[in-house]
Amino acid sequence: MVKVTLLTPDGEVREAARDELKFGYRWSNLRELGLVVVKATIRLETNAPKAIMERIHRRWRYRWETQPVNMPCAGCIFKNPPGDRAGRLLDAVGLKGVRVGDAQVSPVHANFIVNLGNATAKDVLTLAELMRRTVLEKFGIALEYEVQIVGED
Repeated sequence: MVKVTLLTPDGEVREAARDELKFGYRWSNLRELGLVVVKATIRLETNAPKAIMERIHRRWRYRWETQPVNMPCAGCIFKNPPGDRAGRLLDAVGLKGVRVGDAQVSPVHANFIVNLGNATAKDVLTLAELMRRTVLEKFGIALEYEVQIVGED
């Protein structure tokens, strides 16, 4: 990223250079500052079209093999804790396939909650809290949400 156009909480539109923003593992200071990116200028690397297509196909195959891409879900529910993976912890405590209503811990990847058809927000949140509590009890690790929960119960 070279620069971004931002919308401030006051409704002002301004540009910022990459070095004005802070990024970390699945985090940036944009939310803390109340900023919304409305445009970005990025620098891409060049490569042969065949090499690009091979890379795309490799990543596509990997996703289909390791994630529930054919089911409705919100992506990974929890951030990876330092030195480990949330999916591994959730799998290790035996949560794959566990359900609350129509919300289910994906049998493919334990850090995904899938909707089997009629899951409610309450089903998903109840299941997510069960997942957090189980990992905390077994490993002493408090998983942090990666998804942003908005609204009311």
